[in-house]
Amino acid sequence: ISVEQTSDGGYILGGRYGIGAFDTECLVMKTDMNGDTLWTKTYRIQNEGNITSIQSTADGGYICSATVLDGPSPAYFDIFIVKTDSIGNSSCIQSQPNLVVGSVSPTIGSGGVMRSAPMAVSNNPGLMVGSGTLVDSLLCASPCSLTAVISGINVSCTPKCDGSANITLSGGAAPYAYLWNDPNNQTDSAATGLCTGNYAVTVTDTSGCTLIDSVSLATDTIYSPTNTNLSICPGDSIFLGGAFRSSTGTYYDSLLTSAGCDSVVITQLSVNLLPVVDAGTNMTINAGSCVTLNPSAGVTYAWTPSTGLSCTGCQNPLACPMQTITYSVTIADTNGCEGNDDLMITVTTDQVILCGDKIFVPDIFSPNGDGENDMLQVLGKKGFSLNTFIIYDRWGEKVFETKDIGQGWDGTYRGKILNPAVFVYYLETQCQDEPAMVKRGNITLIR
Repeated sequence: ISVEQTSDGGYILGGRYGIGAFDTECLVMKTDMNGDTLWTKTYRIQNEGNITSIQSTADGGYICSATVLDGPSPAYFDIFIVKTDSIGNSSCIQSQPNLVVGSVSPTIGSGGVMRSAPMAVSNNPGLMVGSGTLVDSLLCASPCSLTAVISGINVSCTPKCDGSANITLSGGAAPYAYLWNDPNNQTDSAATGLCTGNYAVTVTDTSGCTLIDSVSLATDTIYSPTNTNLSICPGDSIFLGGAFRSSTGTYYDSLLTSAGCDSVVITQLSVNLLPVVDAGTNMTINAGSCVTLNPSAGVTYAWTPSTGLSCTGCQNPLACPMQTITYSVTIADTNGCEGNDDLMITVTTDQVILCGDKIFVPDIFSPNGDGENDMLQVLGKKGFSLNTFIIYDRWGEKVFETKDIGQGWDGTYRGKILNPAVFVYYLETQCQDEPAMVKRGNITLIR
């Protein structure tokens, strides 16, 4: 007799009930907690049988096992299984003839697992039926009822591994065991921290049913390479492709966006030619004379030294050196590349004859309409003539010129009132009975 207490507090009993010399019935009885019979069922077993075990099953029913002698020599035994519902109605009665050799007494443990010493299977000597062998794998086998729905969330972008997968189960006998094939072999229904790729999960319920399902994770955002063009001047360098580059070529940089995603920048680098710079022809002037410098064209200019120049950042400064000097100009082109050249001005004093204090130009005037000092004129004693009187602004542009000794400058240019500033003048005069004289100097205009 086999007895087990059931989940409702009652009992289930299984035993042998003989009806003849070689016929046996399997008797199953269900009682309440007080031992009062609720129902009784019998199941016919041919030949001499021995009830070995009865056990509740996960679906609320019961399973009863017996061994039946089948042949005197050698002693073969059949395994006999009865599977019932919760009120004893049989859903399966099966036996496996000549299954094992020798006297055995198998029992059915929790979850329908056969518990016994190992038994050799007669028709398959390599197979042993022993402790832990699932009864359903031998008799009363029923298909696994596990079903699943698997889903996944894609990886947001490379090189992240923020994808996830989840499997939802129905059927089978809980609890379930999970095993994902990701690098961490996660064991929950949800796997997280996944990279782009294919993932499979193996699920096993307590009855031994196994289900395998898989999901594929893609990458939601894939950034297209960005192409850009850069140019540098000879001798310069720029950091590209992990190093400083100074030669023409194609360079690749892998960057990360603010969201942590890969972004590739492809840079086409070219090296510009240096501009050809010509400061102009060397020249000779008389002391006190001025000359306009005329270099080759460019975008920006830088003259050095500043001695005797009306401006240092303009293209055509007025040069009035008092002694021989060499000027250097640096010119930048539209690419920002620079070249330079030199120009020498030789100053001689052979023909310079000064008129002393007879002639002068005021160094400040205020053309504000108050009737005082509103006009700038060349002043001096009688008896001199004016060959030329020229005034330049600080950029070397001519703003006034006259050969009339009676004409002065009112501080305007082309009818426009000029702002306060410092101007440069160039003066050629002829004193009576004396050679021509050249003077230059600065004029301050105030308002």
